[in-house]
Amino acid sequence: MNIEQTRKQAQDENTAPEILAQLAESKDSLTRQYVAANPNTPTATLLNLGAEFPRELIHNPIFDLLIVEEIDFINKIPLATLRSILRQQDAPDFILEQAGDRADLEIQLSLANKINTSKK
Repeated sequence: MNIEQTRKQAQDENTAPEILAQLAESKDSLTRQYVAANPNTPTATLLNLGAEFPRELIHNPIFDLLIVEEIDFINKIPLATLRSILRQQDAPDFILEQAGDRADLEIQLSLANKINTSKK
């Protein structure tokens, strides 16, 4: 399979989650980016790719569902991914509100520098 076919497969919402997980290991950055934006990507794979592609993660249609479905979702986000999300101007309010409980200096500083972070 050539790189263009691989990229198309990474973008296709009908691609099996197992295939998307494999494509997430691609050496091609654009393929990995497409996988991060694909709503059919397995949650663990998405959260790992979020460190490299936080914008694609937070704009992935499945992301809001994950927040609603999983009560402890914030604690499932790897630290590197959470740090990357917090660097985004449009980081979801839910993440801003919940991230303060993570005992990590970089996260605390990111939250302190965001205008829309609540004082709580």
